[in-house]
Amino acid sequence: MSSSKEVLKHSTYLLAARLFVRLASLPFMLYMAARLRPELFGTFTFVLVTVEILSSLGDVGLTRYGARAIIRADMGKDRLAGIFFSIQVITSVVLMALAYSVLFIAAPDGTKKQLFMIAFLALFFSSFIYTTETLFTAEKRFGASSVFQVLGKAVYLALGLAALASGYSVLAVMAAYITGMAVESVLRMAYMWRRVTQFSGGYTVAEFRDVALGTLPFAVSGVAVLLYYRADTIILGLIKSDFEVGIYSAAYSVFTFFFWIPVIVSRTLMPGLIERYKQNPRESLRSSVNWFSHMTLLGVAIAFSVTVMARTFIDMLLPEGQYEESILVLQILIWSIPVLMMVSVTLNTLIMAGQERVGASITVITTVAIIVLDLALIPAYGVNGAAVAMAAATALWAGQLVWFARRSAWMELGSLTSLLAAPLTAAVAVTAVGLTLYRVNAFLALAAGLAACGLVAMADYRSREPALPERPAPVRPSDDYPAAETVAGQDDGEPQ
Repeated sequence: MSSSKEVLKHSTYLLAARLFVRLASLPFMLYMAARLRPELFGTFTFVLVTVEILSSLGDVGLTRYGARAIIRADMGKDRLAGIFFSIQVITSVVLMALAYSVLFIAAPDGTKKQLFMIAFLALFFSSFIYTTETLFTAEKRFGASSVFQVLGKAVYLALGLAALASGYSVLAVMAAYITGMAVESVLRMAYMWRRVTQFSGGYTVAEFRDVALGTLPFAVSGVAVLLYYRADTIILGLIKSDFEVGIYSAAYSVFTFFFWIPVIVSRTLMPGLIERYKQNPRESLRSSVNWFSHMTLLGVAIAFSVTVMARTFIDMLLPEGQYEESILVLQILIWSIPVLMMVSVTLNTLIMAGQERVGASITVITTVAIIVLDLALIPAYGVNGAAVAMAAATALWAGQLVWFARRSAWMELGSLTSLLAAPLTAAVAVTAVGLTLYRVNAFLALAAGLAACGLVAMADYRSREPALPERPAPVRPSDDYPAAETVAGQDDGEPQ
């Protein structure tokens, strides 16, 4: 099966699951925003985001590192699974103990403290989810992963919706979230035990140490990615108020509906490309260039569509007047999507070509940049400052990655201009159409802009049809089983 067809098959499984979850989650989050009002909705979101960041710390980079280690290593899956599970459980228990200690010592009584007391249980269940996801990714069992994601989220959404509709406290919604994670964890572990592998404790201390050290760069980059995505929410809550967190989170809920696309592509693209790179490096790199163009063009179309329809969407679904500020926030945030498409494909290319440490370093730089921008812009501009910080940091992230990839992995596959020509042309075209027709009719502007983007995509696709001659790739990854000095990488930062 060709690389593109294989990626499409695996992406279809995850896309179907994510589509179901996001189609259900988006109206659920907006319904919760409407029922709770901005301040209480902001409190709930602040707690959930904090727990997501702590869960990412508990993952310690194993989700991405482990899949690659299993693909490359000679060690049995059962022994690797035992190491992965041991590390996950140890880190989760330690984090839970620290989190509850800080909560009881420092947090004032109130709804937020009660929400944290329930939410910190997610740190325990996430260890099971991350361990099984590592093995499912390595074994390309994306169908099973998708089913369990859907079932877990369905339990959360059903119970949460019932709690909101019945007028129960927001604490009941958080309890529903934990229940969904518990159900998903049990189902995943049962399936893995029967169909994939069983845990083995037959590993040595040296093997455990090598894996633990090898995950460190992955852990750093994984936490950096999640901080990049969610630092704005945390800083808004600390500097401003839960009310502004609620305003921002309403727009962010719509934004997250779309940024799962680069996350899915990143998760499904990497195993196939790593395997193909060993057989045909040149063709694998050429395929990554094509994906770069196609996914960025898709991002431009998404960003344009949401920008045009943002006011209609927000006004229709949220209480009139309460979330008016969310409209501009969404219109700014959504233009991060095409740039995140660039980031997703480029990071995978660097991992494939053995340049993971560079990708990790660039991600950390970007995270520092967005924190600095948030601290500079949020005090003066509030939610709009947070949105601008996100867009600016995303552009910085993509610019660094594309520049380095062009000078290394993509060195012989065309100029920087050729890589960016189609996305930039599409962005200029839809902007011109939007500015011209939006005042006449939003739906007319939407149709015309998508048509312009489609014409650019067709022209770009035809220009990339001829195959490039086979030549050695400039960089090859090491096939050595995971020594700390050769193993590093990226996590996509996917929140639970």
